Amino acid sequence: MKNQNQFIDQKDFDEEYYIELRQVGVGSSFETILIYHIKYEQFFVIKKPLNLDEKEKLIVREIKNYESLKHPFLPKYYGKTTDGYPVIEFINGKTIEKIDDLKLSESDKIKIIFQ
Repeated sequence: MKNQNQFIDQKDFDEEYYIELRQVGVGSSFETILIYHIKYEQFFVIKKPLNLDEKEKLIVREIKNYESLKHPFLPKYYGKTTDGYPVIEFINGKTIEKIDDLKLSESDKIKIIFQ
């Protein structure tokens, strides 16, 4: 696998450079699609809006949020596809739906929330 910290060129998120693998999740506004980028040999996530009537508004809001928020617990924003969909870092881990499997104490849950 190539160096994950190398410069990612936004123009390389053209459909010819990646393969859509599967849906990772669905939220209230977006579905997330796992992709494999052939040139960078990395996984990324594309966020596609569910509401096509407000597609442009949702995409603009999502990109603005990613560009303004930087935190180690949030996925990195890498750019847009040629269709204008946001491309973000793929974090291979468990979803919040599986939190009960961790059997965390009440104080551990509170610590995580405040971090």
